Amino acid sequence: MASVGNSKRGGKRGPTSHDVADRAGVSQSTVSRALSGDPNVSEVTRQRVIAAAQALNYSPDTIARSLITRRTNRIGVVISDITNPFYPLLVERLDRDLGDLGYTMLLFKHEKSIERELISHFVSRSVDGLIFTSAELDLPLAPELHSAEVPVIFLNRYIDDEGFDRVVSDNLAGGRRAGELLAELGHRRIALVSGPPETSTARDRDEGFVGALSELGQPIAAELRMSGPYEHETGVRACRELLSLDDPPSAIFCGNDVIALGVWDAAISAGVRIPEDLSVLGFDDIDIASWNSIALTTIRQPLTEMAHASAEMLVERLEGSYSGAARKRLFPTELIFRRTIGPCR
Repeated sequence: MASVGNSKRGGKRGPTSHDVADRAGVSQSTVSRALSGDPNVSEVTRQRVIAAAQALNYSPDTIARSLITRRTNRIGVVISDITNPFYPLLVERLDRDLGDLGYTMLLFKHEKSIERELISHFVSRSVDGLIFTSAELDLPLAPELHSAEVPVIFLNRYIDDEGFDRVVSDNLAGGRRAGELLAELGHRRIALVSGPPETSTARDRDEGFVGALSELGQPIAAELRMSGPYEHETGVRACRELLSLDDPPSAIFCGNDVIALGVWDAAISAGVRIPEDLSVLGFDDIDIASWNSIALTTIRQPLTEMAHASAEMLVERLEGSYSGAARKRLFPTELIFRRTIGPCR
């Protein structure tokens, strides 16, 4: 995570709150209270302060104002992989919803090396709350997030600590539906290329998928189970290895669409026809999945609804309309049937 700022040295200074106070004939603290919406400031005084500020072209500094109000109206949003097309889509929706609720978004890229820096943002109150869109199940930062006493919500993924609000899709049911579908199509050699096992998304999708096939009497052979980062290269490498087997799979379920696109690329490069020779199924339904040249069959997460729910839930805590126990919102997934899967031949 990096923050960039500029401070001008020398030159003519801009107007200050002291200048506004002099022009409006009030104290400097009244200027701060009037511009922060303090209900104890009369409307007549507020309008006089606003008129003075506008005449001087004065814009109160957000951080200085937060020292008085203890609110910045900024929400930190944490992502781990800005190259994954899933996250820009999610962030765009969050930015819109938070803006509609009167908040601005501050984006953080989560890495182990900056976890202390995240906490410092809470301590200094440069953000009012935090939305994690990516986290590991045993997030080491969790105890300090509790101690910081600021609202935190987990979106898309969750951690094993149930003391935080979470908004997730029903990954377990989505994985189960994927397994049932491929079995219904007659596939018996079915491979699984999942995401990182330390994430809730991979754990739940795998559990649903493997569980469904086991109940149908089709346990997945060890040689057909692989995992890796939610990256294109994970799919490429896994597909090459799977196709090199003496008895390659006829279908592959992938932990997300990006892995599935890697599988798709590797299969096409090897001269394998999709879906005639190999069925490929993803998860998420990112925009690329619907492109006519790909038409990836996938399990859709309702990103718009999930982002909206997480923004509302966090703001409810910030503004005091909810202060109860941690809540869980679970959204249903949906099978989106396109061209990359078909019956086993």
